[in-house]
Amino acid sequence: MTEPKAPFTSTQDSRELLRRIWHGYLKKHTGLMNVAVLFMLIEGYMLGACSDLMRPMFDQFFVEGNSGMLIWVGNYIIAIFVLRAASSVIQKLILTRTALKPRPPFAWTFSAGSCCRMVPFTSRTPTA
Repeated sequence: MTEPKAPFTSTQDSRELLRRIWHGYLKKHTGLMNVAVLFMLIEGYMLGACSDLMRPMFDQFFVEGNSGMLIWVGNYIIAIFVLRAASSVIQKLILTRTALKPRPPFAWTFSAGSCCRMVPFTSRTPTA
């Protein structure tokens, strides 16, 4: 007679689930996810570039009174916000597409597994 297996711990269940999700559904989308990460990096860099533009704006425009810098700094800030918005939209579209594309096989696999696990419960639980 074989001894029953010890129940999985939460960490083991999480690792197994993550491994199944990665190998079964997400690994084939690695290229798209890398492109999304690239757009996330661009978005973060634009935030840093915006803060970096504050120094010349305050030093040359407000302190020295160089009004010619206002147009350049204003144009740079507009370009930064446009690039940041575009990269944000693109990376969110890519990640949403990646998240929704494997949904049907993912849902079928896990719903089939949960139906099989519910059979023992439903067979011993009386219905009203």
